[in-house]
Amino acid sequence: MRSFFVVAFCLAVTGCTAPKDQLHSPSNPEISQIEPALSSAAGRIREHWWVDLHDPQLVEVIELALAKSPTIETAGTRIAAAQAIARAQQASLVPQVGFNAQIDQQQFSQNYIFVPGMQIYNGYGFVQANMNWSLDIWGKQHKYFDAANSRVKAAQFNVAAAQLILTSSIAKVYTDLDRAHQLKDLSVKEADLRNRLHQIAVARQQAGVVDALDAKQRLVDRDLAQVRLTQAALAIKVLQHQLAALAQQGPTWGENLQAPKLDSSHPELPDTIPANLLARRPDLQVLLEQITAAGLDFDAAKLEYLPDVNLQAYAGFQAIGLPMLFQSSSQAFSIGPVISLPIFEGGRIAANALGKEAARNERISTYQEQLTTALKESADGIATVKSTAVELTQVQRALADSRSYWQIQQQRKTAGLTTSDNVLSAELNVIQQQRQVIDTQARSLSAKISLIQALGGSFEKPTDHTAN
Repeated sequence: MRSFFVVAFCLAVTGCTAPKDQLHSPSNPEISQIEPALSSAAGRIREHWWVDLHDPQLVEVIELALAKSPTIETAGTRIAAAQAIARAQQASLVPQVGFNAQIDQQQFSQNYIFVPGMQIYNGYGFVQANMNWSLDIWGKQHKYFDAANSRVKAAQFNVAAAQLILTSSIAKVYTDLDRAHQLKDLSVKEADLRNRLHQIAVARQQAGVVDALDAKQRLVDRDLAQVRLTQAALAIKVLQHQLAALAQQGPTWGENLQAPKLDSSHPELPDTIPANLLARRPDLQVLLEQITAAGLDFDAAKLEYLPDVNLQAYAGFQAIGLPMLFQSSSQAFSIGPVISLPIFEGGRIAANALGKEAARNERISTYQEQLTTALKESADGIATVKSTAVELTQVQRALADSRSYWQIQQQRKTAGLTTSDNVLSAELNVIQQQRQVIDTQARSLSAKISLIQALGGSFEKPTDHTAN
């Protein structure tokens, strides 16, 4: 009965110390509420999607980067740190058992509490085992433990997010390298054609057919072609160095990379926003786990107002006079509950709870913003992929027309109906159209890679038993 009154009194006092200040509590937005037009038929992206580009060198660069990236390694260490915190929280749920021993030589005061006949100099010692067990009757420690587990999951998802960013970045740079190599090859052809046109103009000037202005213009065109060739070569070097840096290699390693051989027609991607976009995006899963952890921290912080009930015990030997330490009469033990209740703590618990609530609300707002961004990135990626596919068809048709015109000019030259410079000019037009095709193909492939990143790549939220 006395225990009942003690608990009732503690709860009554707790009610007086409950928090008064609370923030507005936003809820996690549902993706279907923000964007109703979602598709449940969108297939998964292949795990190693870059293999579908059919370039072994790209696969080698990505695998090397994944193995040596300090960013991914740092994200991995965060998993270990979060797991250590979770184990520390789990330890608070089980009984803590320890052992203490002490031996002292003491002089007792004869003018204080002194038993007649006791020696002034004596030894004191104790040997005992201790046990402390937090009963966690309100579930506070369990909430802290669950919050720590959520942070472990967030750290694991963060590794997947880092891997997605790294692989996408490498694939985009590699696409630019492919474009740079193709543009360099075209620049070599253009420089040769411009030089031949200049020679024709010089010969005609010497023959008095044209004036010096035409020859001068051809000279300017030839020099500009050489400038473009130099710029194309520099672009290749810069991109090679960038790939080397992403793969954690030196610039010389990058300069040994060969010209890419990408298959830009792959991979096939969804043409609508998937309904399971949340499960596909590791960055969104990171935020969701952080929200869960922050919410559990807030719930646990509110439970700090309730009394803690611990079970404490010890058993051992204690004696004044070391020869008697392990005698049966020196045995001592204690066991019983210990109740602690905060009453006047200057607002510390309220401030802590308010801070936890603010942290949770901040993460919810960040998640809502990132969710909206994810939907935008997915929609933009799908639209860009579709648009560049149409544009690629158009520029390829224009390239075919320019080649047809060039062939006609070649036939007219053979028949003596036109001059060599007209044929060369027609071939230059073909080169210009080829540039358009190369640029469009590069933008199309880059758009596919951006869409893969927007859709979360091959990531899909694992089940609870595989996340830990």
